Amino acid sequence: MYKYKIKEFMDQLPVIEYRKLNTQLHRVIGVSRNTLINYSLIKITSKKDVPYSTIRKLEIIFGVKYGDLTNQNITCDHYKKIIDRIPERPTRRLQRKKRVKRMEQPD
Repeated sequence: MYKYKIKEFMDQLPVIEYRKLNTQLHRVIGVSRNTLINYSLIKITSKKDVPYSTIRKLEIIFGVKYGDLTNQNITCDHYKKIIDRIPERPTRRLQRKKRVKRMEQPD
């Protein structure tokens, strides 16, 4: 399975539109023809990726919503949940007070 549905969207076009778009699409998004082909063949497990701006251009060109060009669901927690998981640690002021107290204690 591929990371992006570029080939799928191209294959859905009528033959005449496919041929015309195939000759111009790489110019419109600002890459070479080989690069565009490579983008469409990136495996879903690959660490390679397509620049965000290029994906956005392709989504606009194909008339799809944001995120519809990808074959994977990207999920993440809200930043508040991430912050809640971080254990509390003393502030620098408290740490400095503890150091000063240790230094003031007689041996």
